Amino acid sequence: MNLKKFLFLPVFAAALFISCDKDDEGSEEVVPPRDRGEQEIEDQAALEAFLDTHFYNYEDFQNPPADFNYRIEIDTIDAANAEKTPLSQSPLLETKTFTLENVEYTIYLLKVREGAADQYQPKFSDSTFVSYSGTLLDRSMFDASTNPLWFDLTRTIPGFSQSLTEFKGASGFEVQPDNTVKWNNDYGIGAVFLPSGLGYFNNVQASIPAYSPLVFTFSLYGANEADHD
Repeated sequence: MNLKKFLFLPVFAAALFISCDKDDEGSEEVVPPRDRGEQEIEDQAALEAFLDTHFYNYEDFQNPPADFNYRIEIDTIDAANAEKTPLSQSPLLETKTFTLENVEYTIYLLKVREGAADQYQPKFSDSTFVSYSGTLLDRSMFDASTNPLWFDLTRTIPGFSQSLTEFKGASGFEVQPDNTVKWNNDYGIGAVFLPSGLGYFNNVQASIPAYSPLVFTFSLYGANEADHD
């Protein structure tokens, strides 16, 4: 099914200009680059510390409340919730390596739900229909989608596009009388924790300092295979 044919929503054009776009015009400055290998070591330490001290709402997914929106929420482990399982110990957390500019990077993928088994799994050259939220490690949000957007994976930061290729979309959807779309509840749901080298690295963005590891939570509703002709 060609999802774009049926889901040409008003937000379609915005996908080319959101903050995940590696050609984003919102960048403010470029600071002198550090050694990528050394920065990767520093970022990995920060990511591991984050994963050890934060948890996600896994209990909601295990026993969904009637009004559950199936969105990943990440919070800090403290005295009030010390019994929570940290992200680093989640059986759904995986690692993936990706080489860029001769540096091997590690990203952490939380695969809460891979998506419908019979659906197409996107490749790096494809486009995906996604809702997302992006935060720094201090949990301050720098961007989020109000509605799902089409992402050309060749135009997003490497860590985000690499994570989406690990998921699949929903088995189908229904167009409601008010022209909204209701998706079958088997779409992909995940989060990615990525080092700055697979994000913006030394490029300063409006809400993202240079050398910032990033966290994205997302839902993947569908994908379109690129036309290579």
